[in-house]
Amino acid sequence: MKKLMGTLFLALFGITLVSCSENALPSGSTEPSIPSTEEEVITKREDNVEFSYVSLVKKEDKGIATAHTKYYDDYFSLDNTKLDLDLAEFLLALTLTSFNRNIKVKRGDAEPYIDYARNGDDLKAFYNTIGYSDIELSPTYTIEPTEDSIALGIAKKKIGEFDCLLVGIRSGGYNNEWVSNFDLGLEGNHNGFNVAKAYALSFIESYITSKSLDVSKTKIMVTGYSRGGAVANLVTNELDMIANNQQSNTVLSRLNKDYIYGYTFEAPNVAMEEDVVNNLEINKNIFNFYNSQDLIVYVLPNSLGFYKYGIDVMLDSFISKFDYYLAISREIRNILGENEEDYVPNRFIQYEDVKKETVNGEEKTIKTLYETPEKFYPFIVDKLFSSFGIKTREDFVTKKGDVLKGLVKSFMSLYVSSKGVDESDKEIEETPSVVSTLISGVFKNVKTMEDVMKLKDTFKGLLTALFFLVTPAPSDEVKLGASTLVDEVFDNFLPQVNIVALNNLYSSITYHFPDLNFALLRAINKK
Repeated sequence: MKKLMGTLFLALFGITLVSCSENALPSGSTEPSIPSTEEEVITKREDNVEFSYVSLVKKEDKGIATAHTKYYDDYFSLDNTKLDLDLAEFLLALTLTSFNRNIKVKRGDAEPYIDYARNGDDLKAFYNTIGYSDIELSPTYTIEPTEDSIALGIAKKKIGEFDCLLVGIRSGGYNNEWVSNFDLGLEGNHNGFNVAKAYALSFIESYITSKSLDVSKTKIMVTGYSRGGAVANLVTNELDMIANNQQSNTVLSRLNKDYIYGYTFEAPNVAMEEDVVNNLEINKNIFNFYNSQDLIVYVLPNSLGFYKYGIDVMLDSFISKFDYYLAISREIRNILGENEEDYVPNRFIQYEDVKKETVNGEEKTIKTLYETPEKFYPFIVDKLFSSFGIKTREDFVTKKGDVLKGLVKSFMSLYVSSKGVDESDKEIEETPSVVSTLISGVFKNVKTMEDVMKLKDTFKGLLTALFFLVTPAPSDEVKLGASTLVDEVFDNFLPQVNIVALNNLYSSITYHFPDLNFALLRAINKK
């Protein structure tokens, strides 16, 4: 039931969750430079840092997990154009601590509410643990997120003659910020992420100014996951352009191009192809880690011209398929506990597309086997986009943008990710969200594609109920658009796929969980 429920939600919101072509870099890109000998690795690094973070999959202990990673000052001595897997693991750990906890509290007989003031505590604790000071969180960290907001934290450590800054962009629990993911804009880089980039860059500038830092002797590492990764990609590119005199900036004009590091994880595409190609030489310090089975990394479509600045690095290319599933299973259990086997993701299932074509007046059956995620997702999304009538960026913005924003607003008003209650206050009995209650039981007996197709009217009814529960309610235009979207999914898209394809789409959601990708990176580092 859980799988198919997730699958249908994915289909409804799938326009921004998939890509029409493989997530390869534009022509002219280079492979990452990886140290090939022991001599190139500065030191044998071992786990020396323990940290807590909000897990997307852990049920016990109010969803708070504890893990370990490795931190060494020599990370800031690395050649910023050479990929370092230990550094990647450390920065991914940092992004995990950047998530909002969104702790619910209850005082007396009042309704439970979210204590936003506690958000950012995990990130601050992480900075303190590794010996960084002058910790500052953007004001947006401790207030309710809006459609256009972004939050980040910065901390500093003096290493030799350099001021070394770690910039962590909030990468989870941001609730209403999801809406800006659907704000593509009609031209240039993704508009929603660009707005967030401008705020993040401004906060970095103000931090440097307030600390009176010598910019020529300042090193900066920028990191983020998912939406945070998209913003980190744009921020690092902007810093690169300033350091290479391609963008003017009075505060950061003395940045040294060798002192900027950008590591992103499971980020959607954010930048236009022409800019990405033009900046290949100056963006060799940006590494975009992704798992090929994570659907999010294929956003937005290459077919609409979207890519990421820098070099894409596929995590699962470092490990054989057999070792991949064993290793990720072992590591996720090490992190979350022995009872977490349910969260080991399903294997990708080969998908065979069967269609009939008329060749020279004779009807023939054409079979195509899609053996890997990189081939399957572009194929299946071609079908999804054609079902929605999306051929251009303008089509996306004008035909589906407002509808998808309305759906996300409605969903987020009823479901705000939260992890338990403040220990000092009265315990709150956890109850299912309104959305979960509405959907409960709908997919109980769904086993075949025919069962799925029968759910069209029920699903439209659920969306209608969802809108009625929202204040202020979306416009009639958005309601009609949402109803049309369901029609398009059930009438145009689903008849072209089968239950195997839907199960693959659900599996791809689990591969976006940061816990799983952190486990995978740790497994790779142990090889």
